[in-house]
Amino acid sequence: MVDLNDITTKIEQTDKRNDRIGIIGDLFLETHATATDKEKEERHKRIAKLLKVNFDDYYELAEVINTTSLRKIEGNHWSYITAVMRNRRTGNVRK
Repeated sequence: MVDLNDITTKIEQTDKRNDRIGIIGDLFLETHATATDKEKEERHKRIAKLLKVNFDDYYELAEVINTTSLRKIEGNHWSYITAVMRNRRTGNVRK
C-alpha cells in the first residue's frame, strides 16, 4: 500500500493543476495494477472530470484511489472510483 502522506505532500508542493493530476495518475497506476490498458490511458481525463465535480479536492480523490485499490474490482475501475466519490459527495459515507 502506498504512503498517502507522501502523495499529499507532493500535491501540496506544486500549484500546477497538470502536475497534481499527474501525481494522482501515478498513484492510480501504482495502486490499480489490474486496471485495463484503456483505463490506464484515460486516467488523466477521468481524474480531471472527477476533480471538476468534486470541488478540486485532490486529497479526497487520492484517498479514494488508494483505498479502492484494496478491493477486488470487477469491471471498470474508474466507474467504481466515480461511484465512491459520488457517494462521498452526497454524504452517504463522508467522514
